[in-house]
Amino acid sequence: MFSNATGCSSAALGAAEHITEARKEALTFAYRGDAINNLWWWPMFTPWISPLREEYTEKLTNV
Repeated sequence: MFSNATGCSSAALGAAEHITEARKEALTFAYRGDAINNLWWWPMFTPWISPLREEYTEKLTNV
């Protein structure tokens, strides 16, 4: 329902089974062939983020 209402793609397993035909056509047009399989969903880590992430992970897990 969210994908149909907003046009945003859902990463939820099985969500594609519930979108409208127009939305399916739009996704097929936007992600041709195996484009979805080639998406890299991990963000790029810059040198400054790793120490900061470790610091906050430590703070949050040692509460």
